[in-house]
Amino acid sequence: MTSEYKIKIIKSIVVFALIVFVSSAETSLFPYMRIMGVVPSALMFIVAAAAVFEGPSAGLAWGAVAGFFADGAAGLSFCYYTIFMTLAGAFIGSVSSSLFRKRIPTAMVWGALFWFFCEFFRFFFSYYLFGKTNFTSVFTIIFPGLLYSTLVSPIVIFPISRMYRKMKKEPGLFR
Repeated sequence: MTSEYKIKIIKSIVVFALIVFVSSAETSLFPYMRIMGVVPSALMFIVAAAAVFEGPSAGLAWGAVAGFFADGAAGLSFCYYTIFMTLAGAFIGSVSSSLFRKRIPTAMVWGALFWFFCEFFRFFFSYYLFGKTNFTSVFTIIFPGLLYSTLVSPIVIFPISRMYRKMKKEPGLFR
């Protein structure tokens, strides 16, 4: 077994454990941490961090896994979060690697942007089009949720960033 393969396995175990921990916290712990009636959602930020630091294939794979867990926790729609997070991870990984540096703020911005799109599209196609609510929900639920989730996001992005920096293969002086 090569050291590169071992590093991939370790990274996969860490990111999977982080997804499981965050998805269980979102259903059990985060509801007790309500601020302004909203709870944070951090799975999209894990997908964004994996895509920023590891590239499009990792973003695609971890987007599918995180989306599967988000769909299971939400219980509202089958495959919505899985499809959205998979496509978001692939897009972020493809675009971010060529345009931006691999930093925590980059993952935070991408995660916040796609978190907003994900929740806005869900709101628009589930509630607004059917006349169940008006656009005030965007300002009373989606924006505070976006702000709260973005403030919590460094907690889940930092382990992925640290792992990437620690296990990055850089050529040494004599290698």
